[in-house]
Amino acid sequence: MDGVLWVIDNYHLVSLDGLEGYPFYYNRRKLRVAHNDRIVMAETYYMQPGNLDALPAQHYFDMVVEGYREHNVPLDQLYNNVYESTSFE
Repeated sequence: MDGVLWVIDNYHLVSLDGLEGYPFYYNRRKLRVAHNDRIVMAETYYMQPGNLDALPAQHYFDMVVEGYREHNVPLDQLYNNVYESTSFE
């Protein structure tokens, strides 16, 4: 999966936590990720158990698309995940 890594301070982490619904909707976890041919630790968000999968609000989705475009992250992974979330078996 492609993405963007940020170095942020605690003040901005608290703001991001609010945007992501931490700790009620999402929780945080550190993962090893590949970055510039190195493995680094990155703080990530994951959905808390018991929350139903749902499409993001339009304004949130638009913000994510803008960030993908700004940082040249391929949009196909985003749209594929949205499509898979709305597909019925």
